[in-house]
Amino acid sequence: RISARRTIDAHNIRGLVVDSAGDSGGDSGGVHIAHSLMDSDSPTTRAMVFYGFVNSSVLRTVALRDLMNDERGEDAQPTPVGHWRLHALGESGRAAADPEGLTRSPNGLIVALGGVHEVGIRPPGKYDFQRITVGRRPTHIALDPDGRTAYVLNTFDDSISVLDVGDARVTRTIHLGPPPP
Repeated sequence: RISARRTIDAHNIRGLVVDSAGDSGGDSGGVHIAHSLMDSDSPTTRAMVFYGFVNSSVLRTVALRDLMNDERGEDAQPTPVGHWRLHALGESGRAAADPEGLTRSPNGLIVALGGVHEVGIRPPGKYDFQRITVGRRPTHIALDPDGRTAYVLNTFDDSISVLDVGDARVTRTIHLGPPPP
C-alpha cells in the first residue's frame, strides 16, 4: 500500500539509493537522490551558467523519518519534502554534468557523472567526492558481492570500467566490441 506521497524540486532524477548505514544524517537512515536542479528564473548569461546557477548537478539526502511520517494513505495529495541535505557534485570550473547511476558500497557512495565521463566516490563520513575518469558517458554501476569492485557501464564507448573502490582507481577496461564509427 502507498503510505505517503512526496514531491521534491528536482529534474533528471537518475540515481536513488537507500542508506540504512547512518551516513544520511538521519537516525533511521535515508535516501540519496542524484539529480539536476534547474532554475528557470536565472538569466542564461555566461556567468550564471558557469557558476551553476541555471543548472547544477546535486546529491540530495532525505532522512527516512521525513519521508515516512505521513499516514494519510493512497488518496492523500503529494506534499513537499520539508527537510534535506544538498551536496553539489560540481564546482565552478569543474562541472559534474548529468548525474546518472548511484550506488552504495562499504567504501562509500558512488555516482556516475555521465556528462563529464567520470564517477565520484565519497567515502563514509566524508563530504567531498573523489572524481575518477572512466569511459564516455558512464550511466550504470554494479558492485561485486563484497562491494570492493565496481563495474561502470560506459554507454558511448561500449565498455565497462572496473574500479577498485577503496583505492578510487580504474584497474582495467573491458571493451564490448569495436568502437562505433
